[in-house]
Amino acid sequence: MISQAGYASYGTEPSGYEDLEEYLLVNCCGNDKFHHKNFWQRRKNGRKDYYLIYVNSGQLLCSINGISYRVKEGHMILIPPHQPHEIYYTDKVYHEVYWVHFTGYGVPPLLEKLQLLDNVYYVGKHPLIEDLFSQMIRDLQMRRTAYDDVCSGYLIQLISSFSRWVREGVSLNFESEVYRVMIYLHEHYNKSHTTEALASRCNLSPYYFIHKFKKICGQSPQKYLTCIRIEKAKKMLVESDVQISDIAYVIGYKNPLYFSKTFKRYTGKTPSEYRREMSD
Repeated sequence: MISQAGYASYGTEPSGYEDLEEYLLVNCCGNDKFHHKNFWQRRKNGRKDYYLIYVNSGQLLCSINGISYRVKEGHMILIPPHQPHEIYYTDKVYHEVYWVHFTGYGVPPLLEKLQLLDNVYYVGKHPLIEDLFSQMIRDLQMRRTAYDDVCSGYLIQLISSFSRWVREGVSLNFESEVYRVMIYLHEHYNKSHTTEALASRCNLSPYYFIHKFKKICGQSPQKYLTCIRIEKAKKMLVESDVQISDIAYVIGYKNPLYFSKTFKRYTGKTPSEYRREMSD
C-alpha cells in the first residue's frame, strides 16, 4: 500500500479524536493506493470521529453496523462515530481511496441539512473531489497559519458538493465538462459563441450538449449567456456613466437597439429606464 496523509496536532489517531468545543475540525486526511494485496480494516467499536471514504478507483467490501455493502468507484462511504465497521480491499483489483476523519458539534446538524444521513452514496467522478482532498492533505502536512480553519472550509465544500450531486442526480462525467463551459462563458461573455462551438468543448453533439446544459442550469446555453450579459449591463448602468451604446458593445452586442430590446425583455425596462430608476 502507498499512503500519503496529513494529520492535525492530535495524538490519538488509532481511535480518532472527538472535540465538541469546535464547530468542525479535520483530524486527518489521506490518499491510499493498494497494489495486489489483501487488506482488512476492522474497528469493532468504531472511531470517536467521523470517517469519510471516497473510492476513486476499484471496488471494496465494507460492513457498517452489521450491514454489508459492495462499494464501487465513484462512491462515498460515511461512517459516524462509534459505529462498528470493517473494510476489505481485495487483491483482485487496483484500489485508490481518499479518506478524511473529522469531528465537531456542528457536524450532525450540517449532515442533516445536507441530507447525508446514510452510509453509502454514489457521487460520481469530478476533478473537484481530488483537488479538495489534495488541498486538505497538503495543509495538514504543512500546518501553515490557520490551516485548521482552511481544512474545515475544504471539507464543508467537499461534503456540500457531494450532497448537491446526490440530490441532483447528474452524470458527473458530463457535468464537469458543462461546468467548464459555464466558467468559460463567464470569462468570455463579450464574445460570440455558437452552440456548436460550445458543444465541441465537451465533445458532445449540439443536441446532447443542450440537453445536459439545461438539466444542470435550467436554461439553454444562449439564454445563460444572455443572463450573464444582462447582469453585467445592469452593474455598468448603475455604477458608471458609460453611454448605453458603449455598454452594449462592451458586453458583446454589436447592435445597441438589439441590446435594448433584449434588456427590456429580461428586466421589463429599457436600459435608460433602469438607469434612471436605480439612480433616483
